[in-house]
Amino acid sequence: QLHWAPLVNVLPNAYYTVTSACGTDEMICCQFDVSKTSRSSCMERAKVDNVQKIALYGERMANQYRSLQTFYNSEAVLVAAGDDFLYSDSDDLKIVHRVYSALFKYINRNYDRFNMRVQFGTVADYFKSLKGNAKRRASILSGDFFPYMDNAFSNAPFWTGFYNHRAYFKCFERIIQRELRLVDLLSVAIGIYLNSDVEIARRNLALSIHHDAITGTSKRHVMDDYMLRLRSALHIILKEQERLLSISDETFTTLFVNNSVKTKGMYLPRITFSFADGIESYKIQIVSQKTFSTMELVKINVSSPFITVTHNDKLLTIQVVRILKQSDLFELVYNDGSMETNFALYFNRINDYGGAYTMVSAGLSLENITDKNRLSPTIIQGPIYSSITQQLSSQLAYSITIINSTDDNARSIQIDLFTNVTLSPGYDRKMKLEANIYPMITETVIEDDKLRCTVLGAQSTGVTAKMGLVTLMVDREMYNDDGKGLDYYEASESHPSHLRYRIIFEPKTSEMKNFDDLKTIDKNELENKSSPMNTMYHSQLVQQTLEELLYPAALFLSSSINSTDNNEMSSVLIDLPRLPDNIQLITIRYIARKTILLSMRQLPYDCSVELYCKSDSNTDLTRQFFSSFNGSIYLSNLTGTKKGIQIMPEIIPSYLIQSFHIVTFLVVHR
Repeated sequence: QLHWAPLVNVLPNAYYTVTSACGTDEMICCQFDVSKTSRSSCMERAKVDNVQKIALYGERMANQYRSLQTFYNSEAVLVAAGDDFLYSDSDDLKIVHRVYSALFKYINRNYDRFNMRVQFGTVADYFKSLKGNAKRRASILSGDFFPYMDNAFSNAPFWTGFYNHRAYFKCFERIIQRELRLVDLLSVAIGIYLNSDVEIARRNLALSIHHDAITGTSKRHVMDDYMLRLRSALHIILKEQERLLSISDETFTTLFVNNSVKTKGMYLPRITFSFADGIESYKIQIVSQKTFSTMELVKINVSSPFITVTHNDKLLTIQVVRILKQSDLFELVYNDGSMETNFALYFNRINDYGGAYTMVSAGLSLENITDKNRLSPTIIQGPIYSSITQQLSSQLAYSITIINSTDDNARSIQIDLFTNVTLSPGYDRKMKLEANIYPMITETVIEDDKLRCTVLGAQSTGVTAKMGLVTLMVDREMYNDDGKGLDYYEASESHPSHLRYRIIFEPKTSEMKNFDDLKTIDKNELENKSSPMNTMYHSQLVQQTLEELLYPAALFLSSSINSTDNNEMSSVLIDLPRLPDNIQLITIRYIARKTILLSMRQLPYDCSVELYCKSDSNTDLTRQFFSSFNGSIYLSNLTGTKKGIQIMPEIIPSYLIQSFHIVTFLVVHR
């Protein structure tokens, strides 16, 4: 038995199936793969038709379960009873339950012989059993956990290719998440229950987060179906946003053009405002789903450079930029609000011989992108922002934007990548590049004693870093079969993508502190001194910038075109009471006509950049937030399917003490 044996998720063989994971002997374990949709080949299957067969297979099951004990560091063992394709037939569960129940009863009745008790259970049941039965205290994992490697001796062992495979899908899925969150917030703020078809859109979004969907590792026709569902979901959500905003004689129309649900890729153009046919003005409504005030670039496509923008009868500073490749269109940029730092940006390609799941590089060399189609950069300088845009090849273009902010301490750069394809944390020089790539869900950080550099992404990807260099995977197009489930050419299609990033530079102080002005826990203070822990949090500035990237302002066109009154740019912050700056509102939506589901958590901020540690953690704001709903408040599970105890608004802050712990409430209107 290994001293570091984990508590759960142990594979004695290769796969998460009954055949591979019920014990060490696959020839025996396959006998318990009894469902109709079983994919294993086996000479026999477990039968429970009579006492003799129950005894025979009960003994075999107990022996296999016991063989797993050596892989665990506890008396309790978690055993697979299915896989990701099982239970697709309506009879599967009945068959498995009937056979397993008979064998469990036999094993439990003969406790003196087998010295074990077996039952159906969940992961939660397993961890509950550990509390009193663990042989010793759990070890603390310090260091790198990823990447996943299934077989060190295979041709493609490292599962790091899917981090950026089919990047267009990862981008588009985030867009649907953003728009669904907005419609949920609008529904609660306005007090109007959503149409039933929004639930269909919500389910289609949930389906797209399946582990072979968001990863881009399904066959072409399956990925096309996922995109069709997401397009349909977006169409439903945008129409619902318009309905919720149009609660008076004035109606609003989204600026997104999403006419065809069969459009492939993440292509999503916006309306162009044309000043023809006597139209002289438009009214634009800006809706923000963020819980804080922010300065943000607002871009609108217009047909004329001769534009003025007003808000509350005041002229706003604007910047009109010709849209590249479209000489008759202009981009109007509005902002409410210089940057100097030394950094370099490189674009490289690598030879990747992996497949949809895996990456197999030819060493560590990165080839700088040079192409006969490389164009000279276009540089734009203006009162609101400056940018540089360049076409590097037929497959890749980039744009770097620097917003002219009055905050000299905020070093923020926006990077847009336009791909049509097909890059260190704890970098190990002894391992190949693909073994040093880690999943970047939203951000990555490198720092020294004086400066921290944070890279934020509007979409998930892979990242590696070493010696002051951060390398992001951008996009890929693979033809190979890496033996993980997709045949040749099934993963070769990648539609054009628009990838968005923010780079933030923050000067640091000598002492790292968290939001409550407490020093970061020193490793010697840990109970398990043999496993030091180094935990890093980002600053409040980074958190707010991330929300700006994930949830940009939504724009709507008013129906009151050319009316004489109040045609201008107007903005709306969803009218919900303010929360403390360190409380993140994750979800708020109706789950029934008079029931609201709310999920939130407390965020710890790193105040080593003390200029940004100005947050208001007034717990009274939390009480006021919940009191405003004028309803009874209950604790709940994450999905709102279980109603817990009723609580008063005054004690809610006491449930939000543990950092990152998601707490869910139900508010039932009287």
